[in-house]
Amino acid sequence: EKYLRFDDDVKANFGTGSDLQIYHDGTGCNIRSTSAKLEIRSDSLNLQSSAAEKYLVGEADGGVHLYYDNSKRIHTTSDGCVVQGTEGAGGVLQMWADEGDDNADKWRLSASASASELYFQNYKLGSWATNMKLVGDDQVEIFYKGSKKFESTTYGQKVTGYVTIS
Repeated sequence: EKYLRFDDDVKANFGTGSDLQIYHDGTGCNIRSTSAKLEIRSDSLNLQSSAAEKYLVGEADGGVHLYYDNSKRIHTTSDGCVVQGTEGAGGVLQMWADEGDDNADKWRLSASASASELYFQNYKLGSWATNMKLVGDDQVEIFYKGSKKFESTTYGQKVTGYVTIS
């Protein structure tokens, strides 16, 4: 078996200005591009831990799959992307405004695994509060501070509280 061996802190430099560097510094392995880009081309790209736990899988003419704890969570499709939970668990898409540094900045869409329900929620009061719930049979529910104020029904709609028309 033939190979090149470099000791720790010895860099393999490529390019006139050492634009590409490959080295081990004693604590980690490094591939560095000091120019504008580092391009990797392959019909299939797999990024994994040393124990073969998947992080990212890319496919030529196909999707990109992102993993958490070796389980696929997000993948791209021809018309967008899919957020998926594990078997029996819901799917959650969180959106944080303003760096998510305040609870009121945190929003999420949560698809229920046990029922055909989609929740629009905010974390303003320190826990996830439902603002709106959509049910698979065309029902809509709207909440105000934890209390249901509006819901669609077979016969029209039901409003709890006052109705103001201006």
